[in-house]
Amino acid sequence: MILNRFAFILSVFGIVVAAFMWSMHSHPQDIPCGIHMTEASDCTSVALSKYSRFPIGNGPPVAMWGTFGYLALAGLAFLRTTTESAVRSRQLLTMALLLATGALGFALWLTYIELNVLHKICKWCMTSQGIIAGIFILNLTDWLRPLIGKTTK
Repeated sequence: MILNRFAFILSVFGIVVAAFMWSMHSHPQDIPCGIHMTEASDCTSVALSKYSRFPIGNGPPVAMWGTFGYLALAGLAFLRTTTESAVRSRQLLTMALLLATGALGFALWLTYIELNVLHKICKWCMTSQGIIAGIFILNLTDWLRPLIGKTTK
């Protein structure tokens, strides 16, 4: 269950980052992006692009979807800690892994857009990318544990 606890903690960090970005996206102001090491580091340009909304161009901010996704992942991790049923825990883990897989795929697509279309990097987006990658790895490792244990016996 230690992997689940780490997934929960990362989900909470994800909620904070995504909610902050959602808040910033909702107000017409510059988004703090830290010290600009290069011209490519520009959170405001990324947030103002049509790709910062899903569906592209006219949907709600991507950060809103991220906030709800991280809330769902945190909820699934929390529910796993409250169940005593191994079967139910496995079902919840599978749902979390599927959600994390979809979120990671979407985040990778957005990173591709940043690098190859916008030619800008948002440090907040990269932070969220690292968080969802960590959650995916933790859930995948946890999900594979019983399968690995059967092959090594």
